[in-house]
Amino acid sequence: MTVPDVPRMAHLSLLAFEAALTAQARNGAGPSADVVYTIGRLALTVPETASRCPAVRAALPPDVLAVVVMAQVSAVAGSGMADGGEVRAVSVGVPAAAVAIGVSERRVRQLCQAGALAAARHPHTGKWRVQADAVEEYARRRAGGRRAGPGGRGDD
Repeated sequence: MTVPDVPRMAHLSLLAFEAALTAQARNGAGPSADVVYTIGRLALTVPETASRCPAVRAALPPDVLAVVVMAQVSAVAGSGMADGGEVRAVSVGVPAAAVAIGVSERRVRQLCQAGALAAARHPHTGKWRVQADAVEEYARRRAGGRRAGPGGRGDD
């Protein structure tokens, strides 16, 4: 007898629940308590899948939703929990990094590409995610040694 692949089964079940909940919402009905309980248990098994299913997320109890959101944040940050249980630095998108540093979004992407900012591309979207501590450090260095750029604006 083969052992069932529980995470795969949970993943497929959540996708099926997503379709059913979406259709049910169009009809104006909400999920029953049994459905909420079931998707809650499935979401705890595969929080990455639950984080990508908006109808499932909307039906989750608050405590389960918190676990799913933390799993999503950890996946985006690419770090999760550090040894000893402390939370590692979170990443930010290009627009937030540009505001914090005081340069254009295009310049942030150039800095990421050149390796001047610790960053990685999201595996699905291809968008840059920049480590928040790298943004803070770059902004501090830039503020300490501000120089005028080609337009005299001081942006690198």
